[in-house]
Amino acid sequence: PRAVLVTVLVCNLTVNVFHPLELLADAGETGRFDWDPDLDEERELRLANASALNAYASGVTGVWHDFLLSSAEAPARLVVSTPRGGLELSALVASQRWHAAYHYRQLVQFLRGRGFDVRGAVPVAPDLGLPDEVF
Repeated sequence: PRAVLVTVLVCNLTVNVFHPLELLADAGETGRFDWDPDLDEERELRLANASALNAYASGVTGVWHDFLLSSAEAPARLVVSTPRGGLELSALVASQRWHAAYHYRQLVQFLRGRGFDVRGAVPVAPDLGLPDEVF
């Protein structure tokens, strides 16, 4: 049914967007960003209902907020080890910003295309350079 599809999609995208933010918050301290998206399905299984999903997203939002407040003191060119090689933390943050905006736009388009009211959706900043096609 439609509600199950939307629930699965929202859970998948929430984990796919929020887990990297969770890892980024520690990357400045550890020098590592060890995200393996292949393990996202395992993370999703721990979020059995809307309350668990909201609690997860809220918790990561708090961690991300604290990271943003403290990251101004981080070295400008700190290189972080990622599964794809070394990358400056600032570039990693920028790429995850783009990643989150892409999936947000994708989700809004998906819901809109299925008749959901998305009038409260926040417009994505035009400076992110997202492609017109989202699927």
